[in-house]
Amino acid sequence: MTDLHTGQSAAPRNVSSLLNSLGEQKRNCTVLVAGSPGGAIHLRDGLVVAVETPGAPTAEGLLLRSGRVTEEAWAAVCAADPHHERTAAELAGRGLVGAGEFEVVCTAAVFDGAFALSLTTPGSWEVAEATPVVRSGRTVRPERLIRESSNRLAVLSDARGSAGERARSRVRRTSAAEHGTEGTVVPRRLPARVRAVLDAADGRRTSRDIAFALGRGLYPVLLDLRRLEDDGLVEREIRVPVPRRPSTAPRSLPARTPFPETPATGALPRRQLPPTVVGTSVGSTLSHASYDRHSALGHMRAGDGSSMQKETGQAMSEATADPVHGVLAALRDTVMGVTESVLATADGLLVAADAEKTHPESMAAVAAAALSQGHRLAEQGGTGALREMSARCGTGHVIVTAVGSRALLVVVADEGLDLAAFRREIPAVVEELTAHLEADVTS
Repeated sequence: MTDLHTGQSAAPRNVSSLLNSLGEQKRNCTVLVAGSPGGAIHLRDGLVVAVETPGAPTAEGLLLRSGRVTEEAWAAVCAADPHHERTAAELAGRGLVGAGEFEVVCTAAVFDGAFALSLTTPGSWEVAEATPVVRSGRTVRPERLIRESSNRLAVLSDARGSAGERARSRVRRTSAAEHGTEGTVVPRRLPARVRAVLDAADGRRTSRDIAFALGRGLYPVLLDLRRLEDDGLVEREIRVPVPRRPSTAPRSLPARTPFPETPATGALPRRQLPPTVVGTSVGSTLSHASYDRHSALGHMRAGDGSSMQKETGQAMSEATADPVHGVLAALRDTVMGVTESVLATADGLLVAADAEKTHPESMAAVAAAALSQGHRLAEQGGTGALREMSARCGTGHVIVTAVGSRALLVVVADEGLDLAAFRREIPAVVEELTAHLEADVTS
């Protein structure tokens, strides 16, 4: 792109014009897009071969989450082809996925990732060297990708909201979906694909979360959700931001407090809750017992795990007036990919949780045990005080970070976690949680 007055190359006005320019130049590169969500657009000879973004599952995520390929089989493929130059051949040679099917999955992921990026305005972008990425031999011209993204935005936008608003909204099943009412579609008569989306609409998940959970594309999930909304089976939730104290934390990782070598001694404070929360039996048990070594949590029977997990999730949804739980819920709303979080003392006692599948008490205890091993690893490696522990798993992440000198925060996220947003937000979250816990001590 050349400026007619100066004869010099002019900076692209947006990502679309940048992609068209790179296509004309037949560049091999990666376009790094900053935003919420950000992402990476991979080009070879000026053609798009892959799009990676926290906003939509990649080809790898689609294969793993759908169960088409097991984590062990995928790990073997990656070990044999670490630079992703012959992934299709490796999958086909092992009898896992045919070359044609792999091409379809990769191409669908390209269009879906581009659509996810188009839902918000990017903050900035830069062109970097080409990096390895899972891809097939199929390429997409930039102009076709841009046109298809525009078409998808138009299809999903109507008087009830834009495509972006639909994508950001959390969805829940209506009473008609649960019990059935006259004039509504009977849920059991829905196609299995749509029924799976309906079952996943629990009020905690956005369309993006459902796509990751089911191993499906974001756009197809949005189409199914619109159908369910038209049938009166789901409704979008208007979320009111949780009031939060303005943060003064520096937005950088080194500012976080290192984990203490041993938990602080002295009397452990109890969580102080508003009167509306104290009245809930399980909620008050979870919160008031959280910091007390001699609380009911210390005497719970191991056999109560499944029932307690269900009751815990219900109680936590009722205990939204608790400011600590509000901080955890706000983290899930702010950082794309965060699914659950648990706040615990450094010796493994539960303080608060925003969880659905995770058993909070078990997670708190396991995190404390892992922390002990982490200290030993840091000591043996001579790398200084431990600040954070991160486990990258087959379909997600588990991150443990210090909260002051006496507590820790466990964050569970899916494989699409927006790490940039997490690093940006977590210092303020830690500062706010620390302030709440210190207030409990002094009150």
